[in-house]
Amino acid sequence: MTTYWTIQDLPAWEQAQVTKQLTGNPTFIHPDFKPAYDWMVAQMQVRLLPVTPGYPIWLWTTRPDLRESGYAERGTPQVLLHCTLDPASVLLSDYMAWHHVLNEWTLTWEEAEEIDQQKSWERIFDLEALAKHPDWGINTTQGVVPSIPLDQLKLVKVFTAR
Repeated sequence: MTTYWTIQDLPAWEQAQVTKQLTGNPTFIHPDFKPAYDWMVAQMQVRLLPVTPGYPIWLWTTRPDLRESGYAERGTPQVLLHCTLDPASVLLSDYMAWHHVLNEWTLTWEEAEEIDQQKSWERIFDLEALAKHPDWGINTTQGVVPSIPLDQLKLVKVFTAR
């Protein structure tokens, strides 16, 4: 089992308490990002076994610093959840490289490289290659899962976004 962290809004946390698991909710995805999330759902179905359908719940591999801003709209209550999950159930990717998928940019290693755009997006999962590449260096690793059973939670901390 490995430690992960996620930040959720209060309605998601309240719903999880009813269903006994946290699940990804596509209604909160900005319409511009729906194709990227659908792509990630397809990747989860291919790369995570057994296949558990669902929209991604975003995870961090290190505890987020709640003194920082940017996790949610300022002043809104949020919930930090610390969980332990089987690492085989978590699809890891590079946070900065994920923005290529979000913005529909091709992720190339060299300026003149020609590669299919969607095929290039699969590079977000190659953490070793990204870490060695001179233009990427060390970035933040994130993960996704389709659900988190509440019995996997080790900490629940309500905070106000800055």
